[in-house]
Amino acid sequence: MDELADAVGAFDGKRARRIVGTPSPERLRQDAAVRAVAEGVLVARQAACIALGDRLDADWRRTTGPFAYATVPSAVWWWRRLSVHLTPRSVLLRNALRIAAALACARLVAGALSLPHGFWVLLATLSLMRTSAADTRAALVPAFAGTALGALVAVGMLEAVGERPLVYALLTPVVFLVGFAFGAVAGPMWTQAVMTLAFMVLFGQVAYPGWDLPALRFVNVVVGGLIGAAAGLLAWPRGAYGQLRDDVGEFLVRAAAGCREVAGLLCHTVRDDGSDALLPARRAMLLAQATHLEYSGERAARQHRSTDPPWGAYMLAGYAVVTGGALLLGRHRHGAHDPPPPEAAAELAALAERVAGECVRSAGALARPARPGPLSDPNPAHTSGPLRVADRTSTADLLLIADAEAWLTAVARDAVRARGSG
Repeated sequence: MDELADAVGAFDGKRARRIVGTPSPERLRQDAAVRAVAEGVLVARQAACIALGDRLDADWRRTTGPFAYATVPSAVWWWRRLSVHLTPRSVLLRNALRIAAALACARLVAGALSLPHGFWVLLATLSLMRTSAADTRAALVPAFAGTALGALVAVGMLEAVGERPLVYALLTPVVFLVGFAFGAVAGPMWTQAVMTLAFMVLFGQVAYPGWDLPALRFVNVVVGGLIGAAAGLLAWPRGAYGQLRDDVGEFLVRAAAGCREVAGLLCHTVRDDGSDALLPARRAMLLAQATHLEYSGERAARQHRSTDPPWGAYMLAGYAVVTGGALLLGRHRHGAHDPPPPEAAAELAALAERVAGECVRSAGALARPARPGPLSDPNPAHTSGPLRVADRTSTADLLLIADAEAWLTAVARDAVRARGSG
């Protein structure tokens, strides 16, 4: 388990010993890139260990990197995740509010109309509502048709069986086993038909339901489905599609600020108060991930697949900031080191500003897809070059600058590539 970490440590030692006289910036960049790849493997290994139930290694406990959640109690971490979504921008909160409002309306309607078995109205509202108005509307037709078909079959079954509770008891496991076993394959129409039959055989074991109960269930399902469709139409009808572009753009803007913040901490131009410098970007990332996950299951994702921007490519630049920046701070900020020379710090700050600009431009390309703007240099470090002052810095400063430059260059490359593939 520790062989890889030992190999990375040995490589760091070789990097330090290799710096003699005037090192080659190209070699420093190459070693920093290799070091970043090796650290990515370490991250993947630690993630696999945590997934298998192992404890977090001591080296990772001292950082606010990608495994910060493993160092706090579960209740605290769940509260942090919940607090991220306590904002109107969260699709999870919006869906919860929309469902709550729809269920409240369904309860009022069922009570006002004095519908027997009014819980069917609430159940239909809850089961037929989708995250967008288009998806909800598309779910209504098969649901109504399946309920009508199930009601017709149920009427025939009730007339044939009559008041024989034992027969209904024998039919119950057959209806549940055969009906629901094929529900995932046969679709929502089949599921609603089976649910209607299931209710009838359950009621038949207690008292003969009569032929009017299937018709009453059909009415309740129609009322509940229409209430859900109205709620979806009035509250955020576009679902995640209307929010995804804004959330990914906000993620990139927060990531741009994270580039500047991390560079300032590494250069000691920003006071280190022990807080998570990447927390705003991390919160924006969680919101964008939730929105993208919801959008992936919506009808709009299939309709706009050919014209959508490459969401994953745009988010990749933000991931590089959040994960790479945290790993960089874990290696260099928490180890006692002096600030780099002013000239090197100024060069690194200038590079961070250019990379932040690339992230902001990518966010702007999402906001204005018809006018993406020209692509800029995907390797800004080659022209801004903090390593140009390499011969005037110490060994520790050289490693810090090389690692920071490699990280910032990777972020810029991802941001530029996203705009180029859009």
